[in-house]
Amino acid sequence: MLYRVQPGSELMWSDTDASLVDLAREGIDLDLLEWRPVQSEHRHADVVALALRHGTKTGTGIVFAAQLLSESERPQKLMQDYENLRKASGDPAIQAADARREQVSPGWIEAGKKSDQVVWESVRAAVLDAEKRAAELMSRPVREDLAAWWQNQGGIIA
Repeated sequence: MLYRVQPGSELMWSDTDASLVDLAREGIDLDLLEWRPVQSEHRHADVVALALRHGTKTGTGIVFAAQLLSESERPQKLMQDYENLRKASGDPAIQAADARREQVSPGWIEAGKKSDQVVWESVRAAVLDAEKRAAELMSRPVREDLAAWWQNQGGIIA
């Protein structure tokens, strides 16, 4: 899947193999693909930062592999999922069910706490790995040709 970012426009996606980015570098016009608005929320500055490092210019924007944005957002998404899980476990209905289970299976709540710790350690390790990968993606230098084109088109570089 590809994303296309354009100055002053919403992020667009195309269900097209990311390898086509290489063809765009050879002159294939990827603007001719079918592009649709992205329905999920993304920080525009992060999208532009990735595009300027990993993208290829088209006639109207910069295209890049959608997987790159997913990888760069992975640490935040993992933490958000973990926080959602923690909030759900604090739900009064869940706590009441745990209390009932504790009555018939002593140690249930303590085992749950140990399990929660194992989950946290796993999430933490995954977040650290994801942060490393996201940092690698952003460590690549901005392509000056793309940055100049972007600014010439009225795009802002944060």
